[in-house]
Amino acid sequence: MDEKLIFQTGSQPGKEVLLSGDEVTIGRDPENSVVLEDVQISRHHLRIYPDKQNWLIEDLKSTNGTTVNGKALRKAQKLKHGDLVTMGEDSTFEVVLKTEKPKEAEPTANAEVQEKLRIKREKRNDVDPMTDNPIEDIEEFVDEEKDTVKFLDRYPKWAIILMIAIAFIIIFCVIPMVVIEVSDQWCNLFSGFFNSVSPGVCP
Repeated sequence: MDEKLIFQTGSQPGKEVLLSGDEVTIGRDPENSVVLEDVQISRHHLRIYPDKQNWLIEDLKSTNGTTVNGKALRKAQKLKHGDLVTMGEDSTFEVVLKTEKPKEAEPTANAEVQEKLRIKREKRNDVDPMTDNPIEDIEEFVDEEKDTVKFLDRYPKWAIILMIAIAFIIIFCVIPMVVIEVSDQWCNLFSGFFNSVSPGVCP
């Protein structure tokens, strides 16, 4: 049995990567051993390298992180036969090794990971793909910010400050006074002040 990685989900499901004795690097950068076109994958996401008779996996400080059997990969650790490694949210591969047999508890753990991935995929499928594009969302946000800056650039700073001051006065002074006047609450709120100026004006 060849030692290899078998991708189950992500941009290249079914892809197999042989572990032949050399280091394997995975990421979006073309220099990696395995290149994945996925915005959730960092340019240099993780590496798998031989150590004596074992294979170790290490996250390369990726943005969205790496999990092994659902647990976050904090430091380099030994890979075992049947491990499920997930990069980002749903780019997952299974580790196939001939040096070890899977433990009895591992199928249960792997089944739980698989179920979580299935639920995530179903949720994504329920969203319109035209609106579920993080790159487009970021570009739209940047465009909106640029439009705001262009709008503010049309006016001198003193005019912007004046508009802010006027808005402040209207919100915190004019509107409260109108409400008090309409509801005739002057004496209820300021009876002490009015009676000190003109005794008896407020009962």
